Amino acid sequence: MNTISNLWRKFAKSKRYREEFVAAQVKRGIPFQARAMLKSREGWTQQTLAERSGLTQGVISRALNPKYGNLTLNTIIRIAAGFDVAFIGKFVPFSELEKWFESMDEECVQVPTFEEEETEAIAELGSTALRDQARASEPASPSSADEVWKAAKGDGQQLPTIPAAMIGAQNGGGLSHAAFSGYSS
Repeated sequence: MNTISNLWRKFAKSKRYREEFVAAQVKRGIPFQARAMLKSREGWTQQTLAERSGLTQGVISRALNPKYGNLTLNTIIRIAAGFDVAFIGKFVPFSELEKWFESMDEECVQVPTFEEEETEAIAELGSTALRDQARASEPASPSSADEVWKAAKGDGQQLPTIPAAMIGAQNGGGLSHAAFSGYSS
C-alpha cells in the first residue's frame, strides 16, 4: 500500500471496528454476489435458483437479503451448486480484504458456470477431446468429502485431520458446539 486509505485508518483505530466490518462484509457481501449473479442469468428467478440448489424459494429469498445475515455454510454451498460455481471462504489479512472491498461491484462478481468455463477452454484448445477424455475416466460419484478430496488430489494425499475435540459424533461427525466453547459472538 503506497498511501494509507481512510478504510485502513479505521481498521487501525479499533479491533471492534475490524470485527464489525468483517461481519458486515460476510453478511452483506454474499447476498450482494448472489443477487448480482441471479440478475445476470437471463430468465432466472429465485424459484429457478431454488430448484437448481435443492432449496426452497423462501431460503433463497432470505439468502439474497443482506439484512438477514444468518446464512449457513451449507446454504451457501448449495447456492453455489445451483449456480454451478465454486465458493471459497478463506481467512485473509486485512490488506486483502481492503483490496477486495474497494474493487467490489456487480461486474466483478459475475462468475461463469463450470460449463461456460469448459466451453471456453474447449474453444481455446479447439477440441472436445480433453473433455471427453475427462468424462470417460470419471469415477462413480464420491459419497464423502474424503472421497472427493482423494479423487481431486489423485496422489493418495489424505484430507487434513480435524482435532478430535471438534468432531461431534453425536451430530453425525460435524463440528461440535464444545469445540467452540471459547468463542463468543
